[in-house]
Amino acid sequence: MQKDVPKYEYSRMIPSLVSLAVIVIGLRVLGPQEYGQYIIYYSTAIFVSTLTFGWIRQSLQRFMCVPQEQHLLLVNRFFYITVASILAGILIIGCVLLILFRMHWPEIIILTGFYSLYTLFEFHLSIHRAWLQNRFATWLEGCYYGLFIGMALFFVFRMGFKDYRALILSMVFSILLVEVGRFFILSKERTRISISTRHIDSRFLKKVFHFGQPATIWLVSFYALSIADRFILKWYRGFETTGIYSGISDLMFVVVTLLCMPILLSYQPKILEKWTSGHRDEAIALINEALSFEFLTGVVVFILFMILRQTLYYRFLGINVDGIFPLSVIMLINALLWQAILLIQKPLEMITYQRYKNGIMLACMAGNITANIIFIPHFGFLAAAWIALGSNVLYLLFLSWFYRNLNRKMAK
Repeated sequence: MQKDVPKYEYSRMIPSLVSLAVIVIGLRVLGPQEYGQYIIYYSTAIFVSTLTFGWIRQSLQRFMCVPQEQHLLLVNRFFYITVASILAGILIIGCVLLILFRMHWPEIIILTGFYSLYTLFEFHLSIHRAWLQNRFATWLEGCYYGLFIGMALFFVFRMGFKDYRALILSMVFSILLVEVGRFFILSKERTRISISTRHIDSRFLKKVFHFGQPATIWLVSFYALSIADRFILKWYRGFETTGIYSGISDLMFVVVTLLCMPILLSYQPKILEKWTSGHRDEAIALINEALSFEFLTGVVVFILFMILRQTLYYRFLGINVDGIFPLSVIMLINALLWQAILLIQKPLEMITYQRYKNGIMLACMAGNITANIIFIPHFGFLAAAWIALGSNVLYLLFLSWFYRNLNRKMAK
């Protein structure tokens, strides 16, 4: 299996490893209250970045595929559009943090600074990927994550910062260092930014928006679906409950992702190759084969969890609250279902109409948020866990129905 995967692709596991360390630091050292604050504020920044920059990222992949002599002009045009989106995002985040969370100005400045730097970093990564410089983009990401965890350890253990700001500041300084390093390493022939009004083109802006907007609706809806339960939990139960729920949920997803990543990386290219070449029966057979490996992985993870759960709760996470065991089991099953969805839905992305996908995702988001608002006040994080599991089951049933209809059409 491993020989089918380029070595640098395994670097995609780095974010999961860093997330694992952050969960332990957040829950064990900082505590559920601070970890809950970190999750809420971090999710707010990433959501706004997806909202304001997602359509630009989608368009970069399309419009940057041009001869090299046109790269400088396009980089500058996209840069100005990105700066405008960052300014809009700063306004949105500032209002949310000030009005909804009643946050003080120093914290608002830190979080808006993180949002701005993160969006700029994503802008540069998108450019490199559009130019097929995947190794360099992966190297930049690896440097960021390595610096992030190193600085987090420094702030928490060396400087004695015992609140969520230690993690946010670590991300801010890490991105700054990576961006400075990138500036000195790269040749400026294709990436030089110049101040000129000729780069501001309203017609180009309309093209970028119309191309990127449909996919961004799906991305924003998907991200809102994945974080809405945490915000509703915070609203009704506070930061501590949110921290416990987020920590357990993220832990299960990280562990399952790390173990299933080799399966996904190995099978997904082969599935897409068979699907695009018209051998859809063989593609479905490969999907079933990969799912069987993921099922066996899930069985092993569940057995290990049952053996080590007390060590996990008390030694690594330092938490002991009612309902944590059923929460863990539900989110473990949810994480395994999500890995199955990632395998199954990839071929459908190439044939399903974007408007149709947007409608399905918006409906799932609306149903999920409504159910969370109804049940979380009465049942707490267990309600959020069951609703998340139900959402994934329904989405998986939809994918199965779609494949069945597709097979019928092929048979005709």
